[in-house]
Amino acid sequence: MALPDPKYQQTFDPVLGHARRFTDLVRSLTPAEAQMHVPGMGWQAADVAAHVETVMRRYYANPDRAATPADLRSQNDAEIDGVGFGLDVSAAADAIDGHTEALAAVAPALPLDATFPFHLGLTVTTCAGWANLLSEFLVHGDDISRATGRPWTFPAADVEGIWRNLVPVATGWLRPEARNVDELYRVRFAFGDVDVWIHDGVVTVDDADRPPDHQIDVEDPVEFTLGVPWRRHLITDAAAALMVSRFFDI
Repeated sequence: MALPDPKYQQTFDPVLGHARRFTDLVRSLTPAEAQMHVPGMGWQAADVAAHVETVMRRYYANPDRAATPADLRSQNDAEIDGVGFGLDVSAAADAIDGHTEALAAVAPALPLDATFPFHLGLTVTTCAGWANLLSEFLVHGDDISRATGRPWTFPAADVEGIWRNLVPVATGWLRPEARNVDELYRVRFAFGDVDVWIHDGVVTVDDADRPPDHQIDVEDPVEFTLGVPWRRHLITDAAAALMVSRFFDI
């Protein structure tokens, strides 16, 4: 199923800086920190680094795509085991750097509206793919931070592409009962409003010509994005809690 082409187009440019910061964080881990578990997850910090490497591998060297959320969880775990980094976080960081260089070499030639297969039968644009990489660094840098206590920050402006380009893939995680709802959520960020519309069994962004059913005023875009949709941080807004309840855990 092809997703609508949002007005905002995420470019590759910020990926380079975030990839470098992420691999710096990974390399800084001590052997003891590499073994620390992420709260609420079965992964150690070293597993998180390996997972990011396997995600980047999917961009050009691994065509496998999962059919269901459960299949994707199994694929993630199997690929972490398969790469064999174990606690060698430096090897994982080196591999991530190599993938970043390879993507940087081809990114300028890729039209932002080109489409590629994604998990759960979805198709994404190039700009959604770059937004997905930003989300990997955002979420999994935070995972390592929560496991180890190491600081991890992310510029608030750099979550815009995640919301405008990537959020529609949440269609694949809609709960069965949510496929019959018609709800428009206006999420108000410092960089502008984002209209997230759940309707007709899909999630679309910024294409509704109607008043919102719910409004969410976001104080901290990064904190909010880690909570919705990834549930890494606490959700306190009632409308945001309702919106995230429409989806299986991502």
